[in-house]
Amino acid sequence: MSPPSLTMERRSAVRRYATLNAVLEVSAIIFDLDGVLVDSSAVVDQSWVEWGDRLGIDARSILQTIPGKRTRDAIALLAPECDIDAEAARIVAREQSLVGLVVPVR
Repeated sequence: MSPPSLTMERRSAVRRYATLNAVLEVSAIIFDLDGVLVDSSAVVDQSWVEWGDRLGIDARSILQTIPGKRTRDAIALLAPECDIDAEAARIVAREQSLVGLVVPVR
């Protein structure tokens, strides 16, 4: 039974909304899962530290630089002489290969 504070019109609208089936046409959906649903920090840290080891960049510098930055922007700060696109692809590929280290947020 509906609470008495709801008018008949409002109860009808609530019922219609509850049974509404909708189709949305969108060109993209953005999901921000990291830190909300999953924790991929081990994957990110390991990928970047391995990348830095290959280039002789200190892990501490990397881990202080990358938070909140896009991969390409972090590379530009850490190793501006590199081919940024190629290095970004390398890091992303490594992150994808380590997907098994992603864990649910608890």
